[in-house]
This record gives sequence, C-alpha cells and structure tokens, in this order.
Amino acid sequence: MKGKDPFPALLLISGPTGSGKSALAESLSAEFDLPILSADSRQVYRYFDIGTAKPDKEILQALPYEMIDILEPEEKFSAGKFAARAADLIEHKYRSSPVVIIAGGTGFYISALLEGLADIPDIVPEMDQKWDQFYAEEGLPGLQRKIKQIDPLFYEKGNLENPQRLIRALKVADQTGKSLLNYEPVPFLRKTTPRLEIAIQHERPVLYERINQRVDKMVEHGLIEEAENLLKYRDTPAWRTVGYRELLPYFDGETPLKEAIEKIKQHTRNYAKRQMTWFHKHGNWQWITPGDDARIREWIVNQLQ
Repeated sequence: MKGKDPFPALLLISGPTGSGKSALAESLSAEFDLPILSADSRQVYRYFDIGTAKPDKEILQALPYEMIDILEPEEKFSAGKFAARAADLIEHKYRSSPVVIIAGGTGFYISALLEGLADIPDIVPEMDQKWDQFYAEEGLPGLQRKIKQIDPLFYEKGNLENPQRLIRALKVADQTGKSLLNYEPVPFLRKTTPRLEIAIQHERPVLYERINQRVDKMVEHGLIEEAENLLKYRDTPAWRTVGYRELLPYFDGETPLKEAIEKIKQHTRNYAKRQMTWFHKHGNWQWITPGDDARIREWIVNQLQ
C-alpha cells in the first residue's frame, strides 16, 4: 500500500453515452472494492431514474457509489459544484482508498475536477435569463454566431459544439467584458495524484444502434410512465434532460408517441457525437474497445502495491 500519507489514484472511465462506462466501472468496483464517483450531470437528480440510465437500486446499495440522487429536481448544478464535492470525497471520505473510480460522460465536470475552474464573478439573474432565452429561441447556431461577435478568443480556441459551455462564455463576456478563456483556473484537488484516463469507443454505427436499443429498453421499462409522473417538474433543471424534454409535445397532445421516441433517439445520438468530439479535443484519454480492460486491471494492481 501507499506510504504514511495515503492519497487515492484516480481512474477516469468515460466516453459517449451508451458506450458501457457504468458497467465497466461497476465491474472494477466490485472486483477491487473501489468507490465510484458518478460524473453525470443528470444522475444527480432524484426521481429521474430510467431516462438517465441510473444504476439499479441493488447496485447502488451493493457498491460505494457517490454523486447520484443528491439533488431535488429544482436545484441547479454546475461543473464547479461537482468538482468541489468530488474533491472533498476524494480528499476526505476516500483518502485512504488506493484508487477512486470516476465514471461518466459529462466531460466538462471531469475537466473541472482535474484542471480546476476559473474564479469568475457570479452571473447576475438578468444575464442568465437573457442568454438562456436566446438559446431556447436560436439554438446552437445562434450561440455560435454570437460568440464570434462577443468573444472572438473563445470562438477561435473554445469548444463550439457544447451549447452549455457556449452559453457560459456568452454570459461571462457580456457581463464582464472579458473572455472566459482569460480567467486562470483554480484547482480543486490540493494534491497531484497518479491517474489513468480511459474512454470507451465503438464504431459509430454500432454506437448509434446501441443507443437506439437502449432507448427502446427504457420505454419497455417504464420511461413514459415515469416521465408522466414527473410532469410537475417540467419547468425545473432536471427536466432539461434528453429522454424527458422530447416527451413534452406528446404529453401536450402535439405529437404522437412514436415521433417523440424517435426524437429521443436522435437527440441522444447527437449528444453522443458531441461527446466524442469533446473527448478527442480535451484530456489525455486512452481509447479502448469494450472488453479491452487488461491494462486497466494491471494499472489498478500496481496502485494496490
């Protein structure tokens, strides 16, 4: 084991939605008795279970899982809040664990934990409302057009495929007159630690078919009924999740159910494509195919010694 001042190594398991991240993390957790921190911006919300592909209750009870079901649907969450909570768990609750597994597909959350975030002034509510409404009306192309005008540095060097990141950059530039990229990041983890960054990849047609099948299984397991029971939360941050928001037109009598389900599949595939773009541009990810996990186990064993 490690020396007098133990501190966990970090195993990052990520990749696009539907790639098998959770299954791999859970297998390694059970085999080596390691905690898992979920890096999923949707699984933090209570009650939204099927559409966010949360682990089964039995798995959550059997494994030391963190960062799931920690918020009410109306609460806001952010990369900074995730990184602060994750760092606290790593540095205190799991300080003596040889390895902590961080598994999930919200790349910006993972980046915030590993690289820190800039100390940016709080955005005023009026600015939040202005740009959230702009995105609702103009979509991703509108954000890309505006960022070129307001923050050319971000347009040149930032991620233009992530709408939440673009909205953040626009709010900061509009309020402060400075580019988001001009703010220096402040680290959350107070100690450097060994880490292995793994991302699971599939051929795109295979991944898209996995996504389609997963949505069908969600519907079979009660997604529509779950969403209907959660309609009282339709105006909360939790509802702005792929798999739920596409069902509103169906519940409002505007589109047939089959069309709503196809929209879920389409938007999930679109999200997976954006994730793959992000992971190829950020971090030091080692891409593996499903089942290619021998080096991961070897790395864990080395951390145990």
